[in-house]
Amino acid sequence: MSVRLELARALVGQQRVEDAAVEYARALQLGEQDAATWIEFGRFAREQHRDPRGAELAFRKALELAPNSAEAHGCLGLALFDLADFEGASAELQAALSLGPRDAPWRGDAENVLVLAHLRMREKGR
Repeated sequence: MSVRLELARALVGQQRVEDAAVEYARALQLGEQDAATWIEFGRFAREQHRDPRGAELAFRKALELAPNSAEAHGCLGLALFDLADFEGASAELQAALSLGPRDAPWRGDAENVLVLAHLRMREKGR
């Protein structure tokens, strides 16, 4: 783990979101190129930085590195839901649910958002 990544985490803990975004970007530029780091950055982008488009890109990068990651598929599904891409969200959440363990702590949330995505798709079809 890089010093930049540790610093980014510390800055998040201090609610210094903009500074944390800079440090995450530096960590990724300096070689933190594993799927787990991209997922962590994507979660930060979505939840702290309120950047669903940046989160989407980070989760897609994670999936390039780990195409069978249930976590990355689930996180991408949530980001796509935030972006009102309900069909994309549905596909990614279904992938996460099929790949992930039955006792995954995120399973209930993924199932709930999947139902919401289907409802939104039906509403758009009207």
